[in-house]
Amino acid sequence: MNRVIKFSIVILAAVFLSAFYPAREEKLVVIDPGHGGADAGARLDEIAEKDLTLAIAEKLQKFNSDTRIKIVLSRNTDHLKTLKERVEEINLLKPDLLISLHVSTHENVNEQGIQATVCANKDYESVSSVVAENLVASFPDAFEKQPVQAGNYFILRNLDSPGVLLNMGYLSNEHDRAYLSSEAGQNEIANTIVTAIQKSL
Repeated sequence: MNRVIKFSIVILAAVFLSAFYPAREEKLVVIDPGHGGADAGARLDEIAEKDLTLAIAEKLQKFNSDTRIKIVLSRNTDHLKTLKERVEEINLLKPDLLISLHVSTHENVNEQGIQATVCANKDYESVSSVVAENLVASFPDAFEKQPVQAGNYFILRNLDSPGVLLNMGYLSNEHDRAYLSSEAGQNEIANTIVTAIQKSL
């Protein structure tokens, strides 16, 4: 069999296989570490929301080994972007999903746990809700899991893709604070979010 015939057979086989086993489409996920720069977000003593969200976002990007999913960060340094700038940049990327990472404080030190928020009455509300449910369900039982709620946050309201705002805990709560500020806790949170993304997409 000459080389031309062999080459033709290889090409035909490739076409046949691609018809029945199409290449998997890469999904783009934007992780938005809340706050940054002069905007520290929630703070307790020396622990600032802007630092925790960035640390967890960077771990999350590092831990993703799924070649179907590309994760990019809306910021990878400690600098301030306005909400308008964030949304405009994210919409230009046309992601399949946005997850905006946050932590909170509360006057009640017993308030704790995970809560995911989606924007109601948006084209992507149903998809966002599925992702939000997966995110909350993926967290260990040691975390108190709040029901998914609807919210009118600027970044969700102006997003052109499915999006979830994830509150990962409360700095004012001793359990959450210790977990969020520890290397082991951040690693587990990042891995949990990666797992939920892979399950959702």
